Amino acid sequence: MAKRRKARELALQILFQADVGNLPIEEAIETTLADASDLDKEICDYAVQLARGIGSGNLTLILKSKASRLTGLLKGWLLWTGI
Repeated sequence: MAKRRKARELALQILFQADVGNLPIEEAIETTLADASDLDKEICDYAVQLARGIGSGNLTLILKSKASRLTGLLKGWLLWTGI
């Protein structure tokens, strides 16, 4: 479990590097992994897989799919609007 958490943290660092540095995802991966040379290969591989998936926009597709399914389930429900 700790390995997956560390991989998610590393993926977030990769994405932050790409966003703030306005870098292509592959360059951000290379830069971030160079600083994480002490980490297990399994952690790095999973982090790269996550970062590439999110960086390519697949996360947006997943979230849209989930939202459309939820919308169908919530028909007839009133959402709290804070009023």
